[in-house]
Amino acid sequence: MSDAFIPPHFLMGVGASIVTYYATYFTVDKLILPQFKSSAFYQNLEKLTPGKRTAILTIFPSTVHAAVHCFGLPTLIALGYSEGHNLHKIAFYDEVWPAFYQGFFAGYMIADYTRTYEDLEPAYVVHHVASCAAWILSGILRSMQWQTTLLQFCEFSTFFLNLRQFFLTSGYPSDGTTMTVTNLVFFFTFTAVRVVPLPMILREWVTSGFRDMRAKDGLAMATVGTMFTMIHTGLQTAWFGMMLKKLIQVVTGSDGKHKNKGEEKANGETNGEASTKKED
Repeated sequence: MSDAFIPPHFLMGVGASIVTYYATYFTVDKLILPQFKSSAFYQNLEKLTPGKRTAILTIFPSTVHAAVHCFGLPTLIALGYSEGHNLHKIAFYDEVWPAFYQGFFAGYMIADYTRTYEDLEPAYVVHHVASCAAWILSGILRSMQWQTTLLQFCEFSTFFLNLRQFFLTSGYPSDGTTMTVTNLVFFFTFTAVRVVPLPMILREWVTSGFRDMRAKDGLAMATVGTMFTMIHTGLQTAWFGMMLKKLIQVVTGSDGKHKNKGEEKANGETNGEASTKKED
């Protein structure tokens, strides 16, 4: 284990992520989208306020961010292919590539927050700040790498959230077949990767995680770890509840008439959800 305050590969990941975020954002905004000025997506995008326009454009670096984690090392660790992480979920810490991916995740949160903070709702501010703080603390303490890596794999649902927002911005009707299918796929992937694992995450923390972190890092840090665990659980549960409520309304026909696409985006809403931002 290195003597550095925070693993060098973690810092490399932060830097690589911030560069990737802004390179993707401005490449799409300045070079790619102007080639498709006749597309409905571009034309509707240009009608939005600057804040809403930025929120929609962030789906592109968000998708790259999700791909890095879902098609990289975090998925292998989450699926149980790291014996060290499986045996010592708190104490085992790999300072090389797993740390790089942790840094990449934290860097994304920093970049996304600095790009969109003026329009973020309170829940998303809590999500971004708490996530970034938890990942940095994990790097400093060399603890909880299994927990953070498992949550990085949760980015799989982000693909479908971003696709959903792309379709809405392109003018697809909220109650059309394309949006209905996309909404259902997003709902089920969100449930599978973000909600179903919650009991296991809580069980691990209550039965052994808190105890092991208190023994390794002290009571104060174990308490902070508990706080981060509860923030994650609370946010994911709240978002799931919102989607489940909307799904029930749609199935029972009690949701009323859908707003048209332009109205949804102008109000910062996407098919009944509270914000155009994603749940990364």
